[in-house]
Amino acid sequence: MGGVIGAGATIFSVWLSHYLQKRGKIKLYIKHVYSPVNEKPWGFYQEGTDSVIQVPLWVDLINTAGVSKVVRNLNIIAYFSGERLTEFTQIQYQSSLNQSTRSFGNDGSYSFVIPPNSVMRERVMFMLKLSELVPGNTSFDKLCLSYFDEFEKEHIYYVANIESCWKFRSFSRPREWIKLTNDIIK
Repeated sequence: MGGVIGAGATIFSVWLSHYLQKRGKIKLYIKHVYSPVNEKPWGFYQEGTDSVIQVPLWVDLINTAGVSKVVRNLNIIAYFSGERLTEFTQIQYQSSLNQSTRSFGNDGSYSFVIPPNSVMRERVMFMLKLSELVPGNTSFDKLCLSYFDEFEKEHIYYVANIESCWKFRSFSRPREWIKLTNDIIK
């Protein structure tokens, strides 16, 4: 009888330890930065004959769990009146003004494995061209950051409201880090 109780206690102890290690989550912080490509902050610009919105960011991915976590397909999504309009293009590589080539994300990938109890900082760049959108359905009023976790669950976080879509201008670049909280849109 004592052996059964001991074995049960050992199994429970292992299960409880594993459960407690898995607890914790991914926390996201963003910082608006200048693009290393054209040295401009996020905003609407003319690029050749097309209009674009570029969103260069630093993203801090914080894993508070005792096990590795996955952040897959980190991206910006445009919404209009609460409806998902489109995903931005994740820029993998670009040449800067001095012609050096720079990779964004995880060497061009926007998927990351974050080690247990750690922080990763990534420089990412998102862009959307007006010509990529369906004519007559080009306006959006909200930007959100999304990713999929290791269970294929999508997490969506509010980033900014957009007024006067496609009007050429740069947006303010707050100096502080912005904590993205709670899933805002489902």
